[in-house]
Amino acid sequence: MDDSNADTESCIEGQNIDIPLLPSNEFVCASNSPKGYTALHRCVQGNDNSVGIVKALVNANIDCLNMHGNSGITALHLSCQLGRKMITKSLLSFRELDVNIYNNDSFLADDLTSISMIKK
Repeated sequence: MDDSNADTESCIEGQNIDIPLLPSNEFVCASNSPKGYTALHRCVQGNDNSVGIVKALVNANIDCLNMHGNSGITALHLSCQLGRKMITKSLLSFRELDVNIYNNDSFLADDLTSISMIKK
């Protein structure tokens, strides 16, 4: 693959990480089966130290921010459900985030969180 036109983000959240971004960022929103999760969902599943990668994915393609898996879970739902405080705050910093998306069980992301600090 020729990535000579790829952009590189050399510093994310104070980390010295080089992340080449694909010239065509539609791959960021690609989902897999059976859950239909995107790369953003998978990053949220990892751990709360992935904030820099979360920001890089969203900045690469803002459309992935409100995408939901097969059960209606967005990255924000998943982040709240898993107690990812730093990632949740990062996701909430994007004005394009729709916090009023219900999952298939009729829950908002806020309904799934037990972290009082996030709710403030």
